Amino acid sequence: MPLQVALLLFFWLFSPGLPADTLQSSEVEPQHRIALQADGETIALLTEERLAIAAAAGVDLLAIPHSTIPGAGTASDGFYILLISDDSYRTPISLLEDREEIINGITERYREADRAFSGRVAAVELIRYSNDRDTGFTSAAAAIADTASSLIEKPFFYSTPFPDATGSLPGGLDFYAVKVTPNNFESYAGSAYTRFQPSRNERASLQVLQHIMEIKTGAGNTIVEIPADWFFERLEQQPELSRIFLSHTEGLHISFPLPAEMTDGPGINWSVLFLFLIWISLLIHLKFLPLYAQSLPRYFLNHTFLVADVMEHRIRSSMSGFIVLIQHAFITGLFFYVSAEILISPTGLEVLEQHFPYLFFLGNPLLSLFITGVVTALLLQLISVAWIYFLNRNMNYMSQALNLYSWPLHVNFLTATLLVVLNQTGSAELWMASLSILFAVVWFFSFNIAAIDAARFLRSNQVTYIILTVGLHIAVMAFAVWLVFYTPAIYEPLRMALTFP
Repeated sequence: MPLQVALLLFFWLFSPGLPADTLQSSEVEPQHRIALQADGETIALLTEERLAIAAAAGVDLLAIPHSTIPGAGTASDGFYILLISDDSYRTPISLLEDREEIINGITERYREADRAFSGRVAAVELIRYSNDRDTGFTSAAAAIADTASSLIEKPFFYSTPFPDATGSLPGGLDFYAVKVTPNNFESYAGSAYTRFQPSRNERASLQVLQHIMEIKTGAGNTIVEIPADWFFERLEQQPELSRIFLSHTEGLHISFPLPAEMTDGPGINWSVLFLFLIWISLLIHLKFLPLYAQSLPRYFLNHTFLVADVMEHRIRSSMSGFIVLIQHAFITGLFFYVSAEILISPTGLEVLEQHFPYLFFLGNPLLSLFITGVVTALLLQLISVAWIYFLNRNMNYMSQALNLYSWPLHVNFLTATLLVVLNQTGSAELWMASLSILFAVVWFFSFNIAAIDAARFLRSNQVTYIILTVGLHIAVMAFAVWLVFYTPAIYEPLRMALTFP
C-alpha cells in the first residue's frame, strides 16, 4: 500500500471530523497532526489539566510506550494512541531469530492497550530503530508484519534512526517514523511521521522544529511527535506557541518566536583534561626517578644493552614499570573515550548501552567507556606480564618481565596525544583508522618484542618459549578478531553503533 494512501486511510479511520466519503475525494485537505510522546519518566505529566492545554494547541495523538500503559490513566480520553515499542535497537538477525517472541509480546501489549484506552489505539509500532539499511531487515520486518496483521487489525509502522530515509516500506508496514535532532537535521529528507528530539539548546531546537513544520505544511498527511516534557515546558515559557501549533494542524505556517542565543560558557573538555593529567604524571615520573629518565631513551637507541641490563638484574626497580602500566591503562581509556566521541553518535551509544549494558554503569556513556578501557587495559597488561614471567625459567624477578613489557608502550602516549589534538582541530575522523591500527599494533608488539627479548637469555627451549608466548599470543588475538567479526551478537551492534547518525 503506498505511503500516502495508508496514511489517508489511517486519518480517515481515526479522525472524528473527517467525513467517510472523503477517502474517495480528490479535494481532501491534508491532515497535519501533533503527537506528544511520554515515557515512564514523563507519563505523570499527562494530567487532565495539561492534556486540555495540549488539546487547545491542536494535539490529538499520544505516543505511549507499551510499558507506560498502566500509568496513562483516564486523562487521555479524547486522544488517540500511537502504541510505541519498548524493544529498541534489535539487529536484523535478532528480528528474524526472535520473530515469534516479538510478535507474542506485541500482541499481548496491544490487547492490554486496547482495553486500557477503550479501542483508541490508532497504530502500532512493530520495530524501533533497527538497522533498516541492512539487507536482511526488509525480509525480517515483513515476516513480523505479515504475522502481526493476522492478529491485529491496525496500521503498523516502524522507526528508523536515519533522518534521510526515503526507501521503500517492507511488506505489511504502512508507514515509518524518522528521528530528527538539531544535530542531524541537515540530512533530514522529510517524512510523513517525524519524531522530533530537542537538544539542550532551546533556540536551536525551536529552529529545527519550525523548519520541520514548514516542510510538512506543503506535504500530505503528516505527524510530528514532540516529547511531552519539552512541549509543556515550552508552552509555560512561551504561551504563544499554542497558537502556532494549532495553526500547523490547520495547515498554516507561522514563524516561531525564538529565544535569545545561549551564552553559556564551554563545558569541560574531558579528553584534554585527561591527557593533561597523564602528561603531568609522566613529567613527575621523569623528574623523581632519574633511572627511568636514563633508561627510556636507551630502550629505543641502545635496545640490546638495556635488555641485557634488565635480564642481568642491573635494573632492579619495578616501580617505573608499574607506573608505566597504570599510565598506559589511562591512555587506553582516553583512546576509548576519544574514539567513541569521534566515531559514535549519541544514538550509536544508546545501541551499545542496549546490547552491552555491563559496560555502561555510569550515567555518562563516554565516561563509562573511559573506565572500561582503563580496567580492560590493566587486566590485559597484568596477564601479559605474568605470561612472559612464569614461562621463562631464567627470570627470577617479576621486575624483569615488567620492564621489558612496559617500555614499548610509551609509543602509545604519542598516538593518543595526536588523536586528542586532531580531534580538537576537527580532523581526527580522517586519521582515526590509522591511529587505531597504530595503537593496536604498538600494544600487540609490546608483548611479542618483550617475549623475544626474554627468550634470548634462555639456555634451552627457546623455540618452545617463543611458541608458547608469541605464537599463542598471535593465535589468541586472531581468534579474538575472528570472534568479533563472525559473532552477530557482537558485530551487528557494533556496526549499528558506527553507522547510526
